[in-house]
Amino acid sequence: MQWDHDEAPANAFRLNDVKGVAVVVEKAVGIKCARFVEDPADIGEDPEYPDVSPRDARALREWKALGVAV
Repeated sequence: MQWDHDEAPANAFRLNDVKGVAVVVEKAVGIKCARFVEDPADIGEDPEYPDVSPRDARALREWKALGVAV
C-alpha cells in the first residue's frame, strides 16, 4: 500500500531525511512456502508436495529423480 508521507499510519517506520517513505510491517495472508521465502497463493496445488509452491515441487521432483536427498 502506498501513502503520502503525512498520511501514513502513526506506527509506520520513517526516516526523517528520506521524504515520501513510510513502511508498515504486517503478517502476510495465506500459507508460507516451506522451502522458499515467498507467499504464493498456489501453495498446496501439488499433492506430492503440498507445503511448497509448484515451482519448488518441480525442483524437488528433479532432485528426487537425480537421487538427491530432499
